[in-house]
Amino acid sequence: MKPPISFGIKTVIIIGLSVGLALAFNATRPDRLPLVHDPEVAAQAAVQRGEISLADAVLLFESGEAVFVDAREADEYERGHIGGALSLDPLSFGQSFPALREQLEGATTIVTYCDGEYCELSRELAEQLKSMGLQDVRVLKNGWTLWRDQGMPTATGSQAAPEQTSPAPMNEEETPPAEQSNGTAPPQAPMETPMEAGPLEPAPLEPPLEPTIPDQAPLDAAPAESAPLDQHQEPAPQEQPSLDSTPMEPAPLETAPVENAPVENAPLESAPLETAPEEPATQSPPLDSKPLGEKS
Repeated sequence: MKPPISFGIKTVIIIGLSVGLALAFNATRPDRLPLVHDPEVAAQAAVQRGEISLADAVLLFESGEAVFVDAREADEYERGHIGGALSLDPLSFGQSFPALREQLEGATTIVTYCDGEYCELSRELAEQLKSMGLQDVRVLKNGWTLWRDQGMPTATGSQAAPEQTSPAPMNEEETPPAEQSNGTAPPQAPMETPMEAGPLEPAPLEPPLEPTIPDQAPLDAAPAESAPLDQHQEPAPQEQPSLDSTPMEPAPLETAPVENAPVENAPLESAPLETAPEEPATQSPPLDSKPLGEKS
């Protein structure tokens, strides 16, 4: 009867089989993991993940070719951050990014960082920046701790509001109207000139009103001609003021009533009274007396 295999031997056999299977599987992978730590391989893997080493980040900082962006909260940023770094929390990216867009787009390289080996805020911020069209975005893993321990330049306090730079042109545009309000005399001068030219137009309107008055003058002159006719008839002047001069005019002018009169009486046919001034005055009295009786 064979002795039973001890528990220890079984454990070793299981572990050996597991390691062998793991090595075989890793060898078949195209991106197999290195069995021995190789700095070059580690650097290449970090680049593929979008990370940057502290040494490279320092070189970019000293050359001024990179803009550092702190992905931590505003309180942590105020307590300490990399010198000249911008504060951009990925949780409020949509609200804060428009104010920093111009500065980030003008940078050659952008380096995001947070604090801690397992902090993923810097990686999330890098992905958001890439989604906005920014290309060269790197992640400095555990950046704040490494930077501070290395003795690199740091700063404290809140971030200078980027909006203060943008409203500057707005103030410049608003200043000209303020200056114009202090000296409004030159711009208002052209407005006064058209007002002075306005009253010149009504002047020519007065002459056409004057000729209307002489048009009525001949109307008054017509009754004046009837005055000598009234002198031959003494009672007539008393009737003229009540009847006005206008009714007296149609009597001598209209021939119809004069022609009807001689139909009844023959002596009335002497309508040539208009030419009668040369005839003897003896005939005129009886002729005048009859029409006077009819008028009464």
